[in-house]
Amino acid sequence: MSRAVAALRGVGHGFGSGPRRRTVLRGIDLDLRAGEFVALTGPSGSGKTTLLTLLGALRVPEAGRVCLLGQDMAGLDAAGLAALRRRIGFVFQRHHLLRSLSVLENVEAALHALPGAEPRRDRAAALAMLEAVGLGGRGAEPTARLSGGEQQRVAVARALVRRPALVLADEPTASLDGGTGRAVVALLADLARSQGCAVVMGTHDERCLDLVTRRLHMEDGMLRQTEQAA
Repeated sequence: MSRAVAALRGVGHGFGSGPRRRTVLRGIDLDLRAGEFVALTGPSGSGKTTLLTLLGALRVPEAGRVCLLGQDMAGLDAAGLAALRRRIGFVFQRHHLLRSLSVLENVEAALHALPGAEPRRDRAAALAMLEAVGLGGRGAEPTARLSGGEQQRVAVARALVRRPALVLADEPTASLDGGTGRAVVALLADLARSQGCAVVMGTHDERCLDLVTRRLHMEDGMLRQTEQAA
């Protein structure tokens, strides 16, 4: 059986106070296991992004329990949460590449903050990951020379080069055309499967849902529907 990556029980979260209080997540229960590629769908404002930030250890829930990679978030201080985030890969709608760095340097940068970083080994890992995403031989190029889809491939390489146990992708195809977006999601699925990590992708893109192993649908801050992919 694949190992547990995340477990959420009765998770609730909101913003503001008093009459301006807005509850965003209500009683979320969720289990994620290694090797899963989960699509998180739902209308804007349904709570998808807030749930992704909790799974990314970017915030602590107001209610309920979140265990990530075997650690209960409630027992972690700021340093512990930061260490946990280093074991998670992030792919955003906007790739957030550093324009002052080359393609290779952008991928290498993800490794510099890890304990025991070693320049020669890190460069080799970054080069291998660029090869895996189809950008081998282009590491010296400025990121501005790449197309939108190629830049998102660099973002995928940056997220996966650390060999994370969990990858979170928030609308990774939103700024891409249909064919390019599907190619990026297929690449993410293939690389994640080969690395044995769990992937959660928040998306509105119905054209990519056949590539996932499970679909979760959010409505009014609750997981109202669970579908196994065909």
